[in-house]
Amino acid sequence: MCKCIAPHEGTELEDVEYGIKPLAIIYHDKNPKMYRAACSSSRIYHRKLVRAGAIAIATNEDNICAYRRLVRNRNYYTRAQYQRCMGKLLGYANHDVEEFIISDIGKTCTCVECGGTLQ
Repeated sequence: MCKCIAPHEGTELEDVEYGIKPLAIIYHDKNPKMYRAACSSSRIYHRKLVRAGAIAIATNEDNICAYRRLVRNRNYYTRAQYQRCMGKLLGYANHDVEEFIISDIGKTCTCVECGGTLQ
């Protein structure tokens, strides 16, 4: 995967801890070590279990609320509109989001953050 498609891949926890990223969703199945660290980090003051095995960590509680609201209302958006909103919440640059939208991953990924359905 090219760096521009997932520029924060693997650094989400540290990026939120140091205020580089406003929000991250960390999946236990995808990265168990980071998931455990996110659950116990003393630098993360805002965290919520958003689904079984998925935790939201954020620089402030409003970011988690906005994430939950977006996911809850995702059926009111086109896939591209939803991805733009999600990308902004997750702290990605506009050009990175636009590149993601036209990528194969952006078009086909079934995870909730990319526009898939809740499992």
